[in-house]
Amino acid sequence: MLISTKNLVGQAKANSNNKNVEFIVGDVTSDLPSKKYDLGILSHVIEHVDDVDAFLIKLHGVAKTLLIEVPDFNADPLNRVRLEMGVDFYSDGDHVREYTSETLGEQLERNGWTIRSVRHRNGCIVCIAENRI
Repeated sequence: MLISTKNLVGQAKANSNNKNVEFIVGDVTSDLPSKKYDLGILSHVIEHVDDVDAFLIKLHGVAKTLLIEVPDFNADPLNRVRLEMGVDFYSDGDHVREYTSETLGEQLERNGWTIRSVRHRNGCIVCIAENRI
């Protein structure tokens, strides 16, 4: 059974007692109100985005800081062997890419984000980056 995003947001609203929290469904680069947020959370998002460079640049107008979590390519030692053999190695079939700390850092830096911290946790890379622009 598929659960729609609107249903999940409805559940979140029903379970939230916090009056200063607003739930919005839409495209972060075009559908959000024209204001800047303190924090954008991209948990297992950018590995699915085709043009992640353009996406990260658009986020400058949305957030001061990003909390990013992506699968860690190096968490599975067989990934390198699979890559060299030319077979599928992605942890999820609809990933466009997977990351190492270095490739994530390079991508963020070239798109105007300064890395404040990087941690490896449970097979993932968790990064905090600040908007330089």
